[in-house]
Amino acid sequence: MYCYEGLIYMKDNDDIIPLEILATRTSAFKSGTRLSWWKQILYYLVRTYPSFFSSIFLRILMNGNNNIAENDDFGEVSIPLYHAEELEKAYNVQHTAAPLHFFSRVKILCNRIQKYVFRWPILSCLNSTMAIKKKHIYGGQLLDEFMKNPYESYIGGGFESISNIDDEFESFSEFIIAAREEGETSTQEKNENKNFEDSTNIDGKNTAYLIAASHGIVEMMTILESRIRSVIHDINSNKENAFHLAVKNRQPHVIQWLMKSLRKEVFHQLNLEVDKNENTILHLAAYTSIQRENNWRISGVAMQLIWDIKWYKYIKGLVPEHFNHRLNVEGKTPSQIFKEQHKELLEKSIKWMNETAQSNSVVATLIAGASFATSASAPSGDQKTSDPTSEGHLAVEGFTISSLIGLYFSVGALIMFLSILSSRKEIEDFRQKLPMKLLFALSSLFVSIVAMFVSFCAGHFSVLSDKYNKRVIVFYLYISISLPIILYAAVQFSLFVDLVMVIWKKVPPPSVKGVHL
Repeated sequence: MYCYEGLIYMKDNDDIIPLEILATRTSAFKSGTRLSWWKQILYYLVRTYPSFFSSIFLRILMNGNNNIAENDDFGEVSIPLYHAEELEKAYNVQHTAAPLHFFSRVKILCNRIQKYVFRWPILSCLNSTMAIKKKHIYGGQLLDEFMKNPYESYIGGGFESISNIDDEFESFSEFIIAAREEGETSTQEKNENKNFEDSTNIDGKNTAYLIAASHGIVEMMTILESRIRSVIHDINSNKENAFHLAVKNRQPHVIQWLMKSLRKEVFHQLNLEVDKNENTILHLAAYTSIQRENNWRISGVAMQLIWDIKWYKYIKGLVPEHFNHRLNVEGKTPSQIFKEQHKELLEKSIKWMNETAQSNSVVATLIAGASFATSASAPSGDQKTSDPTSEGHLAVEGFTISSLIGLYFSVGALIMFLSILSSRKEIEDFRQKLPMKLLFALSSLFVSIVAMFVSFCAGHFSVLSDKYNKRVIVFYLYISISLPIILYAAVQFSLFVDLVMVIWKKVPPPSVKGVHL
């Protein structure tokens, strides 16, 4: 872009410009990247210092694999072609003297305490998070370069609009081909290329602004609207505007940004528009996300149905009341489309809910039986002393209390699982009623499992502690016995978190069109 400014506006054989491709690169922008909670913390802690290529390094990069000699202000040099990362590293060494930031200090500290086993996981997490943040900075810098000539970058031009190409373009083409042959395309890049094809082929020809709305890249939408005010009224060949595509692709943060950034009358106008099939945004929200392959990353098909219900209810609160009864070209209301589209998903959700309740009810029954049998057979405790504060006496009390807790929660979990099996399972029931029952049942089952192991350890503590002089051995023995509890918690943790999210969150998270890390 530095040497050949015209490349910014050049269209390819499919009439596609570079800015439209950048609008599909969700990994290059923070709004398009879904970070886990702990990576979000690291993201704000680490600091990056972006660097820029000097003109001499760019000329080196463009002149192929042969050594070159440049005669200018830099003097006569003969430098071979380097990779981009090597050029950047060399430039940083010569031109920057950045102070140690958080990442460097942590890295030095980890090197000093390298005997600990957690050194490499920490460094790996910091390296990956820093690479993500650095890529976001470069994505923003690249977008700023496009916006130096916003109209040309947004509309594009033909080959004749490119200047300073001539014979040098041949070497540039060879460089691009060599770079592509040098390494395989990453999985992430393949997914982003597929997303770009979906945005241009399936939905009709979209502008860069509409593509950014589909992929949830708020940064690009913000800068495009500030430079070209008319982009907010862009529509594609299906007469879909940015609001339509954000609803269609499940991008709630785009909708929230439109609500905050646009004037009330403009937002209301976009809200009322329909596509070429007379579909309102409520019609688009009624379609199942499974068929459109932009569903949320969540455990179980029942959770998917719950998020679809939440999404439909959320969009329903944004539209006028008469939209509930408005017909599209096919003569269908949004509610009719929702029920038709989610018929198969509802059947799968019912099957998943029944199988989950049945399998866990068997475990709850076994724990209830074991807790009932042990609650009435407390150990004799400490026989050598009658001191009520002795360890044997405390072990007996712990055994009795934990057995009672295990019996109570296992029976409660069993009742809730049986209630799920016998409950009505319509679409409305999956919104709040069934998730609450399943969450309470799984929580009770986990507590009963923990109580059962506590009662087992307490019942044998007084016996084992008398036989072993070093009671730390008994402690480690109980820790090893607790491994099944840890394993169960690890297996069920994702389901438990998803249940909490679908119950308490009113607005669903963005779809998986963005990159999850």
